[in-house]
Amino acid sequence: MFVYEAVNVRLAAGRIVIPDLVVAATDDDGAVVEALDVPVVGEVVSPGNAAADRLVKMQLYAAAGIEAYLLAEIESADTVLLRWYRLDGAHYVEHAVAKGSETLEIGEPFPLRLEAGALLRR
Repeated sequence: MFVYEAVNVRLAAGRIVIPDLVVAATDDDGAVVEALDVPVVGEVVSPGNAAADRLVKMQLYAAAGIEAYLLAEIESADTVLLRWYRLDGAHYVEHAVAKGSETLEIGEPFPLRLEAGALLRR
C-alpha cells in the first residue's frame, strides 16, 4: 500500500476527484488512480467546503466502492476530531471516533493507530 496526498482518483468514467489523503494499492505517483485500487480516502474538513466533505464526497466515495473514509475536522486550535467510516452496502457507517488526546485504532483494511492530537503538533 502507498499513501498519497492530493492525488487524482477516478471514481467513474468522467468523474475524477482529488481527496486530501489516498491509500492505494498502486505506485503510479502522478497518474490517475482507479477507485478499485483505493481502500481508503481521507478528507480534512475545510470551513468553506464542510458540506461537500461531510456529505457529497462521502456519497461519491461510497458509490465508487471505496472501503473506508477518514474524516478529520479541526474543532479548535488544540482539538482535532477523527471519524472513521466503513462501507456498509451503499453507504458509510461510522465505525470509530477519536478526539483530542484519544487514539483512533483500526484493524481493517489494515492496522492503524492515529492519535488525533498529534495531527496538530508542529
